[in-house]
Amino acid sequence: MYLLLALLSHGTYSYSATTASGWEDQDFFRHCPVSRCSDGGPEIRFPHGLQSSNTSSACGASCAKLACSGQDTILHHPYLGPCKVTSIDYKEAVMSITPLVYSSSPCPFQQLTFDNLQPYDNRRCELYSWAPAKIVRCSKEFKPSGTSPVDGYAFMNNADYIAGPISCPSEASHFSYLVYARLYMYVLPLDCRIVSRGSIPIPGPAYSDIGGPTFKERAEKFINFAEMTVRWYSDDEVTINCTECERQKQRCAFSSQRNRTFCMSREHHGTIANFSKSNPIT
Repeated sequence: MYLLLALLSHGTYSYSATTASGWEDQDFFRHCPVSRCSDGGPEIRFPHGLQSSNTSSACGASCAKLACSGQDTILHHPYLGPCKVTSIDYKEAVMSITPLVYSSSPCPFQQLTFDNLQPYDNRRCELYSWAPAKIVRCSKEFKPSGTSPVDGYAFMNNADYIAGPISCPSEASHFSYLVYARLYMYVLPLDCRIVSRGSIPIPGPAYSDIGGPTFKERAEKFINFAEMTVRWYSDDEVTINCTECERQKQRCAFSSQRNRTFCMSREHHGTIANFSKSNPIT
């Protein structure tokens, strides 16, 4: 049998440019300037946009909701809450984030247990993708070994889908583990029991890209609320075209007249606006 999996819903993301912005293509970065929340903060440019700026809605097309809080760039993650963004890689469509909420709790990730989660394979925006996890308690410490069919399909290393033993919740007579919720129960020792009621969303896809972090590696960072990397890539044309522009050492822009993205040389993308004096995020 599977570890029980609960499913929470929240809105999906779609992008359509507003035609109210009727500027010429070459003027895109004059109306949608590259910006930062502080001098040392990550550069924010199309397809991202700052919610706290006064630019047009056509200046941002990604599903990432970014804003400034003092000197910090903040991502409003659907499950982790507000996270500090430390870097953005536009070529690979990834950003490094550190969750800010619950950091004072002795066992913070337990605060992020949900009874109802939306389907975890969100191809519309990978930023919203997550791998469901459960807390499992065992009477003895064990080291995962062998392989098993994950989600009933490909055989994967069990050790890549089990993190622990973890320090919380802690009990002197038991050992706790964070386990991928779709892993078969028979890979665990017979004395192990599920102790979490809902599912804990580990940011990122259930299946890691080749060479990418495993479920275990992402879970360990999640447990410690350490800096982690999340993808904002989606299968829409805007994201695909923008990453291609960046890989060609150009900047991605949007034509409201032609209703499509285009690449613009770096020499024409304008100056960087600083929004470090924006209102704090609460």
